[in-house]
Amino acid sequence: LNESQVELVFQQSTDTKESVNTPVQLLQNRPNPFTGATVIGFVLPRPCEAQLRVLDVSGREVMRFDKSYPAGYSEEQITLEGINGVFYYELTTPLGVWTKRMVRVGE
Repeated sequence: LNESQVELVFQQSTDTKESVNTPVQLLQNRPNPFTGATVIGFVLPRPCEAQLRVLDVSGREVMRFDKSYPAGYSEEQITLEGINGVFYYELTTPLGVWTKRMVRVGE
């Protein structure tokens, strides 16, 4: 038996009544910790403008995405080169702000 990568992504129905009550979900980055690149995924209940930022532990912005995202699951690949340590990623939408922590280790 060989180990394999399996990823399950659940999306909410596009029915308006259900999607209004579906909360925003900021998912844990994968892999975490990471060496080169990692993926940050999130789920939005409706299409909207969103900002995804990566911050170092002192609060300095390292990377930023400002985009219009569709309803449902979206993701961004993050590549941090030459810097290691603990980072925070923050998703800001008209519905609120969510933050999670991730760790980059040396190669």
